[in-house]
Amino acid sequence: MVMPPLSPLARRFVVLAVVAVLAAVAVGLAVWFRGTKADQDLDRAVALIESADRLVVEVDEVVRSQVTSQSTVPASRAATRAAEAAALLEKAVASIDESLPRLRRDGARRAADLREAATARLDMLAQAPSILDVTVKAASALSLARTSWEHVLAADRLSDRAVASYNKLTAEGVKRSQSLNKQAALELAAAREGFGKAEAVFPEAGFERYIAYVDLRIQLNGLSQRSDTDWLAGRLEQANVTIATYNDLDARAVAAAKELPASPEKAIADAYAAFAGPATDEYYRARAKATAADARLRGR
Repeated sequence: MVMPPLSPLARRFVVLAVVAVLAAVAVGLAVWFRGTKADQDLDRAVALIESADRLVVEVDEVVRSQVTSQSTVPASRAATRAAEAAALLEKAVASIDESLPRLRRDGARRAADLREAATARLDMLAQAPSILDVTVKAASALSLARTSWEHVLAADRLSDRAVASYNKLTAEGVKRSQSLNKQAALELAAAREGFGKAEAVFPEAGFERYIAYVDLRIQLNGLSQRSDTDWLAGRLEQANVTIATYNDLDARAVAAAKELPASPEKAIADAYAAFAGPATDEYYRARAKATAADARLRGR
């Protein structure tokens, strides 16, 4: 099947995406050489490039796609495809190099363009592992980070309700506060575990900031539960001391929250851009060279 040609790409990051505005990569080289041994070498090179491009297409689609929590498997598979395609393209370049000394002028020009098409693809594939590695990390961290933040938000709602119940200063209200604080503690423990896992799979995203924040919230929750217990036991003075400590720590937590990225997704997006960005720039520069070489081949 003849695929559409390479063409230039306009690139921009949206959340975790490098958004494509072009058709998929492919060769579709209407170049056929006949006759001499050199011509046959070039025919073989064309066939190798066309075989490689079926794999290059898959790699390119993943590189250009928005990163989601479902990107882990496609990115891992694309890394394997990149190695397979590179092996085919290296054979194609060797075949072209073998033919070049024996070609006449027009054939030599075609061979040079064909070689550039192959080497540009090799340059693309050389950058792909770095991009795909970060893609796998970001995709793996996404659902963990999102779920963890949802647990934090759930704990917020429960804590707010606990404070409101405690402030009624009735036995029923403080018992309700105690129940709500225990529920919040479970949410915070789940958030702490999830952010720890996200940090493990994508440490470049800086989840330690979220972990430190959740740790503060866990301390606050512990103080809130202690004040519940003190109040219900009639230790009102101790409950007030605990609440004063709570308020001091809460100010620190508020300040820490302001230092967090707008969302865990933003933290992942920023890390993706920082660590995949340079390789992505090189990838698209090589892609543009492949596009130009393909265009020259079609024009001959």
